[in-house]
Amino acid sequence: MPGPASSPPQSPHPLSLALSAAFAGAVCTAWLPGIAHANPQGGQVVQGQASFATSGNRLTVINTPGAAINWQSFSIRPGETTHFQQQSAASSVLNRVVTANPTEVFGTLSSNGRIVLVNPAGIAVGRGAVVDTAGFTASTLLITDSDWALGRMRFLAAPGSGAVQVDGSIRSANGDIVLLAPQVGVGANALVRADNGSVILAAGRKAEITGRGLEGITLELKSPAETATNLGRLEGDAVGIFAGTLRHSGAISARTAAQEGGRVVLRADSEARLDEGSRIQADAAAAGNGGSITIWSEGNTQALGALSARGGTQAGDGGFIETSARRRLEVTRAPDLSAAAGRAGTWLLDPEDITIAAAPSSNISGATPFTPSGAGSSTLDVTVLTTALNGGTSVIIDTTGGGSGTGNINVNASVLKIAGPDATLTLRAHNDININSTLSSSSNKLNVVLVANQDAAGGGTSVVNAGINTNGGTITATGGSGAVTLGNVGITGALSATTVGVAGGLSGGNLTLAAGTMNWTGGALGSGTLNISSGAVLNLVNTIDHPMNGQVLNNSGTVTTNLGPSNGLLVQNGSTFNNLAGGVFEFKSDSYIG
Repeated sequence: MPGPASSPPQSPHPLSLALSAAFAGAVCTAWLPGIAHANPQGGQVVQGQASFATSGNRLTVINTPGAAINWQSFSIRPGETTHFQQQSAASSVLNRVVTANPTEVFGTLSSNGRIVLVNPAGIAVGRGAVVDTAGFTASTLLITDSDWALGRMRFLAAPGSGAVQVDGSIRSANGDIVLLAPQVGVGANALVRADNGSVILAAGRKAEITGRGLEGITLELKSPAETATNLGRLEGDAVGIFAGTLRHSGAISARTAAQEGGRVVLRADSEARLDEGSRIQADAAAAGNGGSITIWSEGNTQALGALSARGGTQAGDGGFIETSARRRLEVTRAPDLSAAAGRAGTWLLDPEDITIAAAPSSNISGATPFTPSGAGSSTLDVTVLTTALNGGTSVIIDTTGGGSGTGNINVNASVLKIAGPDATLTLRAHNDININSTLSSSSNKLNVVLVANQDAAGGGTSVVNAGINTNGGTITATGGSGAVTLGNVGITGALSATTVGVAGGLSGGNLTLAAGTMNWTGGALGSGTLNISSGAVLNLVNTIDHPMNGQVLNNSGTVTTNLGPSNGLLVQNGSTFNNLAGGVFEFKSDSYIG
C-alpha cells in the first residue's frame, strides 16, 4: 500500500505556453529548454492514494487502482521519465491538469497500468517522446470527479479546449489508445501502436468511453471544425478515426492477435479525405481471413490512397472494404481484396448517385475542405471497376435516397472482365438502374445482380439496353415493386428475373437467352420478343399465373412450367408462343398453357 500523498518538488519556472501553435495544427518537433517544469509538478491526490518519489530525472508515482491526481503542470523534458507503478495492467489512474499550462511530453511516460491524462489547455507528445503503458487516454475534454469515481468515462469540452498533437511514439500492451479533443493530429514521424488493442482518434466536444474497442466509444460530432488528421502510422487490432472533417495521409495497419485482418473505421460527419500515397491495411498474415475497412462520410468522401484487406498467404479469404458517402464519392484506385489460397473479398461503394464511365473519377475538387466538382452524380472510372473484378473481387454499388440526388446507377461504359476467378457485380439502386453498355466476361464467371427500387421507395426499374454475357454466371434482377425493362439485348448466362407486384415483369425490346437458365417467378412479359436458344432453359416458377401481354416467345430450347394447380402461362392480348424445331415444352405440377 503506498504511503500518504505528497507532492514532488516544485520548479521555480512556470510552464511555457510556447507550444500553443501546435494546438492550432502545427507540428511539435523541438523542445524549448529552460521554460518548463521538469516532470509533472504540484500533484494533489483527490481520490484514492498515491505517493511520489523523485530520483534524478525520474519521477515514480505509486497509486492505488482508480486514483485521481490534480496537477499544476504535467510535462516531461527530454531524458526525463515519469513512471506510474500500479497494482496491475487493469488498474488505472486519472491525471488532470487544473491550470492553463499545456502538457508537453518529450521524455518518457510509462506505466504497467492504464493512464488517463486530461488537460484542457492542450496535450503534445513531441518528437522523440515515448509513452509506454497498458492503456492510454489523452483528452482535452474534461471529466468530473463524480464520473471518475463511478467508473464513468464521460468527457465534455470546456470553452477553449485545446488540441491533442502526437509527433512521438505511443505504445500500449493489451490496452486501447484514445486521443480525444476538438482537434486531434498525428504527425508524419509519429507511431501510435496498440498491441491487442485499438487505436482511436476522436475529434469532438462530447464523448463517452464505455468499453474496449471501436464499439466502446460514443462521440458527438457537431462541426466540420472538429478535425482529425493522421500523417503518421497507426497500428492495432482495430483503428478508428472519427471527426467532423477527417484527413488520412499516413499509414494504418490493423491485424488481430490471431494474425487475421483487423478492423478499420474512418467516419466523418462532413468530409473524409484519403490522400494519394496514404495506405490502410487490414491484411491477414499466413493464415486467416482479411479484415474490414470502412470509409464513410455524411458529406463527401475522397479516397485516393491504397486500401487492402487480403486473405492469408497460405489460407483464408479476402475481407471487406467500404468506400461510401452520403453525397459525392471519389475513388481513384481499386482496393486489394485478393486471397492467394481462398476467395477474394467484397468492395462496397455507396454514394448518392453514380455513373460508371470511361472517364477519371474526378468528383471532388480542392483540398480539405473540398467541394463536389459540378453537379450530377459521382463518376466511377470503369477501369477501376474492372481492375477489381479482374482480381476476383465482388463489387457492390449501392445508392440510397434521402438526399438531393435521384439514387440512380448508370452504366455508360463497357464493363469487360478479362482476367481472374469468378466475381459478382451487384448494382442496388434507390431508383433506376440503366445498363447502357455491355457487361461481359471472357475469364470465368461474372455474376450480375440488379436490384432497382431496393427500398421500395424510389419507384425505379432496371433498364437493360445492352448485352450481358456472364460467361456461365447468373443474372438476377429484383427489387421493390419495380420491373425489369429489356432493350434489344442478348443474354448469355442464367437469368433470374424476380419482381414483386403487378408492375413487375419483363417488357420491351428483344431478349435472347443464348445459354443457361432464366427463372421467371412473377410479373408479366410485355411487348417485344423473347428468344430461348437451343440449350437454354426458361423456368416458370411460383404459384401464380404468368401472363404474356403482346409478347412473342420463340422457343428452341426448353420451357418448363412448375406453377402448381390452376396456374399457367397465359398467352393473351395478341401474344404468340412458338415452339420451334428442337424446342421442348414441359408441364409440371398440373400447370397449363392458356
